[in-house]
Amino acid sequence: MVAASPRPALRLAPAYIAVFAVLGVWLPYWPLWLEARGVSAKQVSWILTAGIWLRALAGPFWGNLADRRAAHRQLVFLLALGSAALCALFTLDLGFAGILLVSIPFTMLYFPMIALIDGLTISWTRRTANDVRALDYGRLRLWGSLSFLVVSIAAGTFLEGRSLEWVIALLLAGLAASAVAAAALPAPENPQRATRLPLRELLVRRDFLLLLAAAGLIQGSHGCYYAYGSIHWKNAGIEEGWIGWLWAEGVIAEVVLFIVAPRLFRWRPTTLLMVGATSALVRWILLAEFTDLGALVAVQWMHGLSFGMTHLAAVSWITKNVSEEQTASAQALLAAMTAGVVLGLATLLCGELFDSYGGTTFYAMSAMALFGLAAARVLHSATSTRTSARL
Repeated sequence: MVAASPRPALRLAPAYIAVFAVLGVWLPYWPLWLEARGVSAKQVSWILTAGIWLRALAGPFWGNLADRRAAHRQLVFLLALGSAALCALFTLDLGFAGILLVSIPFTMLYFPMIALIDGLTISWTRRTANDVRALDYGRLRLWGSLSFLVVSIAAGTFLEGRSLEWVIALLLAGLAASAVAAAALPAPENPQRATRLPLRELLVRRDFLLLLAAAGLIQGSHGCYYAYGSIHWKNAGIEEGWIGWLWAEGVIAEVVLFIVAPRLFRWRPTTLLMVGATSALVRWILLAEFTDLGALVAVQWMHGLSFGMTHLAAVSWITKNVSEEQTASAQALLAAMTAGVVLGLATLLCGELFDSYGGTTFYAMSAMALFGLAAARVLHSATSTRTSARL
């Protein structure tokens, strides 16, 4: 352990702010940009799914490379530059095939940055804390959520009455800021390099595979929300500005959760995981039933539990059960499942269902969350009770 210092936090927070600013434009408004380009709902699902699946392969590759070379900062910087270069191609007059061919490598470069920054953050919190239960990951990660919040609101207000081609300009600005912030990321003192293949060691652990299954199913159940939430609400008569506020409202709940994260880390990760699963199950049923603005405002508060609690549970489990030199690989594998393989399958399924069934597609996501709850319960039973756990 090393003495605590504010410097790593001051250099990690801007990276979260910049990278999540991009996400604050991408998630709410990218599907609308695709629709404005004449891409059908089914084609949207193919574009999103192809990128999701291939970034699921790219993430573990980058994470494994970061662990073996202890090169998190350098990789994040290069990935930010590459993402910006690819994003610039969206300004061209591309059809469905062209958008598909550009979006795949874009997502393979952009999205793994989040897992790499998470891995670096966990490494620093371990080195600067006397007790791993005092992990302050949540309060660093909340800067990303705050950035997403502000940008999604501001972008929605900005885009009202303007061409959706401005979405690409906003993405480019965020990616440029990400490259600058990545260059300033702190490098751990005396970094520990993995001497073996971290991916292989992790993938033979039954408990880690159960974590991937549970978190993957719970987070994957957000597929319809991410891909078609904005379109569904717009079809129900909700204006772009309010759509931005609805996305932002969910993140406010997420921010509140991250603020109290140090207290939550005292609980068993599997308990938190089951809370996240139950919240997702209920949330998707409510979104399937209600489209009036008042109901949506109420339901969006559940994002803090369905997403935020599940994310914190998985990070807490990795912190307590995975060695430092395997952290980036573990985070990358987690991201590959939660924002990759399972999310890709869910998005593809939603693409097949949404054109015919609209918002009732959310019932399928509720069923997925139920399977995630079952996997979390198995992991909970298989994990011995720690002396520090309250539940």
